[in-house]
Amino acid sequence: MEIETILGVDIHDAIMALKWAIENKRLVLNSAPLFKELDKVRLGPKGRVDPATVSSGVRALVRGYISRHPEDWAAR
Repeated sequence: MEIETILGVDIHDAIMALKWAIENKRLVLNSAPLFKELDKVRLGPKGRVDPATVSSGVRALVRGYISRHPEDWAAR
């Protein structure tokens, strides 16, 4: 299976970092629909994010986060 990326970042790493940023108030999310979309992201049998469960809204949020915080991704 090919690893899916968002702006060159592994989708699993990107989603986990996004969730960490929200939990640690590095990113403030004020959109109930996006919270619901993020809550629908599931892990597959190998414990990694299942890309099929990542909505276009969550992908857009991840792209925005990666673009605005390049320092978080410089070492990845």
